[in-house]
Amino acid sequence: MRFECWDTAGQEKFGRLRDGYYLGSECGMILFDLSNRNSYKTVPIWHQEVINITGEIPMVVVGNKKDKNTYDKSDTRLMALKRSYGVLYVEISARLNRDYEKPFLHLCRVMLRAPVNFTEELALLPPLDEAEARKQEANLREADPTVFFNI
Repeated sequence: MRFECWDTAGQEKFGRLRDGYYLGSECGMILFDLSNRNSYKTVPIWHQEVINITGEIPMVVVGNKKDKNTYDKSDTRLMALKRSYGVLYVEISARLNRDYEKPFLHLCRVMLRAPVNFTEELALLPPLDEAEARKQEANLREADPTVFFNI
């Protein structure tokens, strides 16, 4: 199975452009920032947009930045996401390469209606532990603060 992934940008100014990316989609992934409470609010909007354009398709709701301790795991909106929409909810850390494969694996299983496992390791940098990640970020900031992006 091959995934073509499009980052459709959550900014409202690009709202009408997103519809074109949804056309012909066979599955979807809605990603939001766990460390930004306002991003939870947009998940229902995106979900409805996708349904309006594509109809019912397999979807996964993904909370990113699981590595940050700044989000409240008992937040009622976050708890509602776990029970809403009849889709899988997954928390990942893109920065630490943790659980990023779970939404793709779930979508493969749903699309193929069969058990699926990855047979090869993906060619990624090894995951960093939290202390090492902070150290590398500090080194980047010291080297040239105009080049550092907080992802």
